[in-house]
Amino acid sequence: DIGHAYCVEEPPEEWVPRLAAHTRHYHVEDIAATREHKHLVPGRGAIDLPAVVRAIRETNYNGFVTVELYPYLDNPDAAGREAKDYLEGECGFGTADERG
Repeated sequence: DIGHAYCVEEPPEEWVPRLAAHTRHYHVEDIAATREHKHLVPGRGAIDLPAVVRAIRETNYNGFVTVELYPYLDNPDAAGREAKDYLEGECGFGTADERG
């Protein structure tokens, strides 16, 4: 969980390669600079998600990534679109359909 690494002051982009051999799935969310464990839509917090995505790619990970948006139950579609736009646009993350 990328946010958990950040909350315990572990740079997620450094944590990814160290744990890559044991990783089967990623959970992605953003976290505020306070490091308080409150999930934010990717791009709204302080995690360097482009660096995290680069680190994930460098490990040749080819599995699923879940974006955790459960705090946004009032408008999940908008939160999902915002997360997708950020992860694709700013981070270069594609969807499962694009991976083939």
